[in-house]
Amino acid sequence: MCNMATNRQERVSRLKRMIILIILVMILLPTFLCVYLVIKMNRLEQEIQKIYQTKIEVIESKKKIVSREPERKSEKVESVKFETVPVKEEPKLALKAEEETDDRKKVYLTFDDGPSCYTEEILDILDQYGVKATFFVVGKEERNIRPLYAEIAARGHTLGMHSYSHRYSEIYESVESFEEDLHKISDLIYEETGESPLYYRFPGGSSNQVSRLDMQEYITCLEKEKITYFDWNVEASDAGGSILSAKQILDNVKKDSNRYDTSIVLLHDTGQKRTTVEALPEIIEYYQDLGVALTSIDQNTELIQHR
Repeated sequence: MCNMATNRQERVSRLKRMIILIILVMILLPTFLCVYLVIKMNRLEQEIQKIYQTKIEVIESKKKIVSREPERKSEKVESVKFETVPVKEEPKLALKAEEETDDRKKVYLTFDDGPSCYTEEILDILDQYGVKATFFVVGKEERNIRPLYAEIAARGHTLGMHSYSHRYSEIYESVESFEEDLHKISDLIYEETGESPLYYRFPGGSSNQVSRLDMQEYITCLEKEKITYFDWNVEASDAGGSILSAKQILDNVKKDSNRYDTSIVLLHDTGQKRTTVEALPEIIEYYQDLGVALTSIDQNTELIQHR
């Protein structure tokens, strides 16, 4: 009987130790996993920071090249390999001779919805042809996109606003929501470039049918902020659901180009479509062959407004 009691006690004691061990494992294992994950996350964050820093250094080096060695811009662009549009060996870097230009006609290339993964390529093409343009940008928070606001300005182009969210239902819900969105995109551009933007393009244009209120109320809001809005009178139609070919985009631009002395061309800078980038060299050459000036929007630009 004494032996049986002793055996029972030993089994109970072993069982207790096993239970205690299991409990310890259940407590310690999650702790070890959490520590391991924290270490991995810190390492990953460091790697991301290194990549981001490398990107910034590359952009800064490009700025130095643009500011210090403008005569080498064409060489830099010639090294870029386009997927479907080869860089031409002898690009047209300026308009025709002065006696062949039509001083009455001016063309303003404008790009909505950027910055995007194609913005730098667009900037390189514009540099290649010695052309300045206007970018009506929206709010982007991605680390690899944020530096592009400053890059656009550094290369001498005009930065305008195209709303922060580009969500029609939010922007046009009320004058207060419009003002909030306006200040948000204005603050972002100032934070990235050190300059306050002076120009605006309404999402959908000033003649859009989405706004719940009369568009004049939003126009009055811009006037109080001393901001000028611009619409367009030449449209590439590159923002629809379907992807147009580079030739279709060029044909759309040509369709209305000869109708106006001042042409504001609506193009888009989005990461979903590359054919606008492919069409851009031909669009520029088309206008340069016509002998018209290609420039960016400023205070002297004739107002093109739908309202």
